[in-house]
Amino acid sequence: MAQPTEFISISKQELRGGLRRVREFISRTATYLRPAVQLVGALLVGRAPLVCKLAARNLFHDRLRFAATITGVVFSMVLVTVQMGLFVSFRTMVTTMIDHAPADLWIMPLGTRCFEDPALLDERERFRALSVPGVAEAVPVLVSFAQWHMPSGGTTPVLLIGSDRSELGLQPWNIVAGNPYDLSVPDAVAVDRSYFERLGTTGLGDTVEIRDLKAKIRLVTQGIRSFTTTPFVFTPLDRARSYAGISANKATYLLVRLQAGANAESVRTHLNQSLAKAEALTPDAFRSRSRSFWLFGTGAGAALFAGALLGMIACS
Repeated sequence: MAQPTEFISISKQELRGGLRRVREFISRTATYLRPAVQLVGALLVGRAPLVCKLAARNLFHDRLRFAATITGVVFSMVLVTVQMGLFVSFRTMVTTMIDHAPADLWIMPLGTRCFEDPALLDERERFRALSVPGVAEAVPVLVSFAQWHMPSGGTTPVLLIGSDRSELGLQPWNIVAGNPYDLSVPDAVAVDRSYFERLGTTGLGDTVEIRDLKAKIRLVTQGIRSFTTTPFVFTPLDRARSYAGISANKATYLLVRLQAGANAESVRTHLNQSLAKAEALTPDAFRSRSRSFWLFGTGAGAALFAGALLGMIACS
């Protein structure tokens, strides 16, 4: 079925802001280009300073070597720019779920290395957390791998994000089709449109199976991508437990909201003393741990560093 045409609407204020930034960019570019244009003009008419004439003759004396040098410099600049882009994207993607969770503290199983490292907590850890002074709420979230059965046949792994709709829950964002309340409908799930082809679906309303249980796409997002390329699938907590085959008293994380005026570091210390097989981290500490794991605990970091080193060698 053909997809409806989408239009992007922007306000007059956003349009004026965009035009202003374009004018500023053109102005700055002209500021830097003007001296270069003046120097080239002086060289062409023979009025340049002696030092500029000598530099120009040295550059163009061996034109083949000059061309090879320029090619190498341009290649290294492009390579370093690409590596910087990959690094910035990496920093954002590996912590995207942590960034969008409205939690003051995260409680997780001991030894958790990153968000996509799903282990299980027992419900008793939640009651221990709620007994600590300063803790106002501890909401369970389930993260688990499951098999997505495509309508055309075949399966692909997905990462289930199970969370009930609440102020502290981990809910999908950047919604482009459907309504957040649609996830309360039986069998409803949310997926990102960038994974439609991989999931073998055309979008909203398609019916599939997850672990031989019916699932229907009721919500579509845009831009919620996984660093591991495994598609995220959002659904309520109990439904995620059913899809993953996990008992009702288990969860992967507890998102903690503190009482007004409570000191996060003090509460975290008390939580770590009270929890049996879990630990509490601040969002910043969890981000740092996740990035360190993907940079130094896998080959991803080695690839980034190798590309940057190659760019510096080419520059030299």
